[in-house]
Amino acid sequence: MSMIDKSVFEVDGTPSGPPGFSLIEVLVALLILSIGLIGLAGVQTRGVTTNYSALQRSQATLYAYDIVERMRANRETARLSSWPYEIDFGNTPDGGLPTLVQQDLTGWLGSVDDLPNGEGAITMTNLGNGRIRATIQVRWDEKGDPQLITVETIL
Repeated sequence: MSMIDKSVFEVDGTPSGPPGFSLIEVLVALLILSIGLIGLAGVQTRGVTTNYSALQRSQATLYAYDIVERMRANRETARLSSWPYEIDFGNTPDGGLPTLVQQDLTGWLGSVDDLPNGEGAITMTNLGNGRIRATIQVRWDEKGDPQLITVETIL
C-alpha cells in the first residue's frame, strides 16, 4: 500500500482538488485594480489643484474687501479730492500721505503680495452728489495665467 492519498486524483492522474485562480486571472485582476487606482490618483490631483485655485480666488476677494473696510473706517480722508487711497499696480504708497492711509495701503499691499505675483490697484471716481466710487483690483498669476478680481463700492 502506497502512502499517497489517491482521493484527490482522478483516475487519469490529474488533480481534482478544489478549483482556484489561475495566474492569468490574478494578473488581470491586478491590472484592473491598478488602472482604477491610477484614475483615482488623477481625480485626487485634480481636486487638490482646483482647491488651491479656489483658495487663491478667495484670498484675493478677502484682500479687496479688506481695503474697502479700511477706507470706510477712514471715510473722511478717503473722500478727499486728492484721492489719497488711489494707487496703481506695481506702485508703492507715497511718503507724503496721511499716516493712516500710508499704513492702510502698506498693510494691504503686503497682504496682496502673499498671492503669486500679487498686485493691487485702487481708482477713485467722483460720481457727483457727494458720492465717490472706489474700484479695487487685485491681480495675481495662477500657473502662468493672470487672474483679476474687481470690487467696486460707493464711499
